[in-house]
Amino acid sequence: MPMLASRVRAILTPLLRIRFGLKIQIALLGIVSVLLTGMICLGGLFLDARAQAESDQMISLRQDVVDLAANYLEAGQIANEFLRKRSLA
Repeated sequence: MPMLASRVRAILTPLLRIRFGLKIQIALLGIVSVLLTGMICLGGLFLDARAQAESDQMISLRQDVVDLAANYLEAGQIANEFLRKRSLA
């Protein structure tokens, strides 16, 4: 573990000594801000697509339930009509 820390420190120390000018710092801040905003947008789009897919599944399930209920109602009406005709004959 101490070997790893010393290696990381040896790599990062020269990088931390680099000083950027004000223009470069402002440019980097702008670039990082745009990238962060883009990542947030992509995350939102992903969540929206997932929610839309789930909503579509729920609508399909609701339609299946409505169709099933209509079929049960029709079957009940046919059974009643059959019993009524049978009793009249």
